[in-house]
Amino acid sequence: MTMRTPRSTEPSLTNPESSKVRKPQLALLLVCALLGGACASTLSAATSAGRLLLSNALMNQGQDDIEPVPRIKERLAAAERAASEGDFDRAESLLQPLHSLAPNAERVLLLSARIALARTEPASALLPLQALQRMHPSVAEYSYLLGVARLALSDLQNAEVALRRAIELAPKNHLAWAGLGLSLNGLDRHQEARAVLGEALRLRPESIEARAAMSESLEGSGELDAAEQEATAALTGNPEHAKALLVLGMVRMKQGLFAEAKDFLLRSLESSDTPGKAHYQLSLAYTRLGDRESSSQHYQLYKQSQDAMEERILTLRGQVPGGSSSP
Repeated sequence: MTMRTPRSTEPSLTNPESSKVRKPQLALLLVCALLGGACASTLSAATSAGRLLLSNALMNQGQDDIEPVPRIKERLAAAERAASEGDFDRAESLLQPLHSLAPNAERVLLLSARIALARTEPASALLPLQALQRMHPSVAEYSYLLGVARLALSDLQNAEVALRRAIELAPKNHLAWAGLGLSLNGLDRHQEARAVLGEALRLRPESIEARAAMSESLEGSGELDAAEQEATAALTGNPEHAKALLVLGMVRMKQGLFAEAKDFLLRSLESSDTPGKAHYQLSLAYTRLGDRESSSQHYQLYKQSQDAMEERILTLRGQVPGGSSSP
């Protein structure tokens, strides 16, 4: 069984511990989670997966307008270099002809997906990642990246399926465990998430994303003191971590400290790529503080966020082969 896992130099879309932060954060993981920074040298990870095999039919067509095989390989290598340097426009320009010349080549599909994820365009990553997962079902990295993309699109049930598959193939990938925990939190399965995130933290105790997600699980389970402790620990590593700030705001709401809750929630909005929950909590906080106008504004923003998310998921189900049942 071929075992491939993301390396520590992943772009922050797929590596929450990346030193380069941009919005939206993935996770995801990531995340959700997870998500900023330029694609790193791991864009060449597919090289270790195997040599690029182009179609014999393509090689034998003999048409004048088709680039020779060495030139195709040079173009692909140049696209990978450009992406690793963060020049995604040039990478996409170099890659564009290869979509028709070698549409099923592993490195072409993987680079397409990585460019989309690095640009925080996870919907564009779905088709190449699904193709990679079908063609190479034993490669953990492809299931992992597919789970990250679905997590970023709030397609939580299918994200869970893909991330569980990634963990089955590569059980020591702490990012996959963290992403699965984020998915379970989003599905309000906080007790399950706690066990999953505990494994993520066992594998990588310094993971800020896993710790922030654990604080969310604890808050959802009603353990406010423990949730505050974990959120505070996450903020030690990243003082503007959106999820940790959101959790502290929700803890303060349950403690009846509405002014403090408002301050944490407003800070969460500044760095969040999924602001819906913060807007909803702010609508409650402003109601308790007697500011009905601000409460109404944030509730409307919450509704807009929810409507946009639902529309996005419906669009995906209509466009992606297999709909919502496809991992």
